[in-house]
Amino acid sequence: MECPACHAEMGPNDGQCPICLRPRSRRELMESLNKDRRDEDARRRKPYQILGAIVLVLALGYGFKQAQRMGFLKSAPPPEPPKPQAAAPAPAPAPSIPSIMANQATSTPAPAVTPAYNGPKSSTAAAPAEEAPADWLVNGAVYDLISLKPAAGARLVFENHFSGEQFKAKCDARGRYKVHLPKLTDGGYAVSVSAKGYRGDYLEEGSPPFANRTQAGREEAAADAAQSAVLHVPIFLDKDAELEYNLALLPHE
Repeated sequence: MECPACHAEMGPNDGQCPICLRPRSRRELMESLNKDRRDEDARRRKPYQILGAIVLVLALGYGFKQAQRMGFLKSAPPPEPPKPQAAAPAPAPAPSIPSIMANQATSTPAPAVTPAYNGPKSSTAAAPAEEAPADWLVNGAVYDLISLKPAAGARLVFENHFSGEQFKAKCDARGRYKVHLPKLTDGGYAVSVSAKGYRGDYLEEGSPPFANRTQAGREEAAADAAQSAVLHVPIFLDKDAELEYNLALLPHE
């Protein structure tokens, strides 16, 4: 992300510009972190999207060939030209009463004409558009920074930065959690974590993820966090309604 003042490149966790030393607002930090997470999610989903498109094209091609082989895609015959209408015959003379009675006695009744069946008309109404969710959905995993083991039973508190209202979540045996938060127009939710055997400090999942780093690299990150105060920007979702928020806990020394 570029600095609005000098256009220098900045990392998602930089608190100020390394060139002009301009401090970043909380909104700018949150937007930078959200953009970094969205870019990482897009990179992860891209191979699956390409594979899905290839499978869809192959399935459509196979279905088209099967329909041709079974004769469902044969072209309709051209319509027949209209036949010329014959001249209207001259009106016949009115029959006499005896001949009418004789015809009634010998003629058979004409069969009833059944109207052609054109099939049922579709009455399916268009499905209503889905309404946008009223809440934000935040989910993720909490784990040990050094061993990468899930922090089962860890408790998270999401506190409204302005009103002080709190929303709580508890991790399952896999360290996973999920919480619904009311939408906010400003401010955000400050996050705190408590778990047995861990300090109250934590690190947000970055890029690359901690699981892709060596144990020495994770230990170095833990030592740096222990020597300086870790700044956490309150959670604020700008356009998305869902956020994956993974946290790495710092064990007691």
